[in-house]
Amino acid sequence: MAICLGVAWLSGCAGVDVKPVDPPRSRGQVDTSGENMSNGSIFGSKERAREINVTLPSAPATADLLPFDLRNSTDLKAAIDRRSLAVGTDGVVRYVLVLTSARGVRNVSFEGIRCDPAEWKMYAIGREDNTWSAVRDPEWRVAEQKAWNAIRFTLAKDYLCEATGLPSRDAAAIVRRIKNSVPARNTRTYN
Repeated sequence: MAICLGVAWLSGCAGVDVKPVDPPRSRGQVDTSGENMSNGSIFGSKERAREINVTLPSAPATADLLPFDLRNSTDLKAAIDRRSLAVGTDGVVRYVLVLTSARGVRNVSFEGIRCDPAEWKMYAIGREDNTWSAVRDPEWRVAEQKAWNAIRFTLAKDYLCEATGLPSRDAAAIVRRIKNSVPARNTRTYN
């Protein structure tokens, strides 16, 4: 009986089925195929719901903006448009984020956050004429507590997600949390 060695030899071995092997997923890796998947989590494996089709919201009005505190040291002012805030049946919390610099320059984006593990995706960028420019091939990214990503980390950990790793039950609960400045994490650390 001969033993086949090496990848090139495997295809010539009778009864050997050669298939590519997917690497094991670790926390923070995402599947961009849109299929249900098991994802690493501190809460255990779970199936991801298929992401729903997203409709772009109307442009944010200043009266509807809910400011929230950022954990990182920055001169940016951050706010979410309360009218755009929605907890989807797919477990994604979607919102319009408005960031304003110290000089008054505004950046507007329509985004979504998955809670466990904390990941975010940008769907569209706001234009000055109150229209949207859709992001080509948006991808899920890990929300980390550093640089620009700290904004999404703060949103996920303090306002949009529960300590259990689930999204808040509805938009009204998120609005109350932001308005009352009651973050889900009761210990505040600033970097």
